[in-house]
Amino acid sequence: MELKSHALQTDQIFGRFFGEVFDRGTHMAVKTPSRPNYFWGNYVVMPEPPVDGCLANWLAIYNSEFDSRKQGFITFAIDSPDGKLGAAKEFQDFGFRCYTNKVLVASSVNAPPKFNTSAIIREIRHDSEWEQLVDVHYSDEWYLNPDAQIPFLKDKLKDLRKMCEAGLGKRFGAFLDDKVVADLGIYTSGEIGRFNEVATHRSYRRQGLCGTLVYRSAQYALESMGVKNLVMEADESYHAAAIYESIGFKPSQRLVGFEWFDPAIHG
Repeated sequence: MELKSHALQTDQIFGRFFGEVFDRGTHMAVKTPSRPNYFWGNYVVMPEPPVDGCLANWLAIYNSEFDSRKQGFITFAIDSPDGKLGAAKEFQDFGFRCYTNKVLVASSVNAPPKFNTSAIIREIRHDSEWEQLVDVHYSDEWYLNPDAQIPFLKDKLKDLRKMCEAGLGKRFGAFLDDKVVADLGIYTSGEIGRFNEVATHRSYRRQGLCGTLVYRSAQYALESMGVKNLVMEADESYHAAAIYESIGFKPSQRLVGFEWFDPAIHG
């Protein structure tokens, strides 16, 4: 199965490091045995959007790879770079959240209109800095069981640190008074760099930190990490996409995701 989506192609940087990616021909399965409760570490990629009446077949495909009853979630990524959802109503009626995100690319960048001159931008280096990232990424808008958020973030950041230690990428922070107030990662495969988990601490937003951090880290990746093309994904309904575009990222595709979870387990 040859992927058309730049986002799904670069997602394999993470899928192959932490688990296994299986190409079944009719679909692709990404599995992360070390994190069985991670929705987007255990998902199925479908080559086309759904058509009317295909829900039962898609569920059967998912359950041929995972035990959705036990894990309490089902996630599909759809290799539909034009953003078409297809016959999504049947999935929505079942309880799926069906959405599209922007996929943006850049081979050069420019400074953002709102540039923060106070922040120091550099690589995350020390244990204490990695520990601060849990609070940076903590969200009051977390939509699952709130008690699960901090353990989830700790596990995720521990894994992302392992990738950095293996030489597959770097994480960069924006520092104010030696405190990490924004963070992102750039992970690489050949000449492609994939932005990952861009976040600004909830108490430090609207100060130009996100744009400044993305700009400076993108500069570094293009000049010092052997990267020629950068890929990032952004929620279409959130203002961050406009910030990335102001730096020189251009919309190229869309990423389609279908996500269902059992509220009795994750709610």
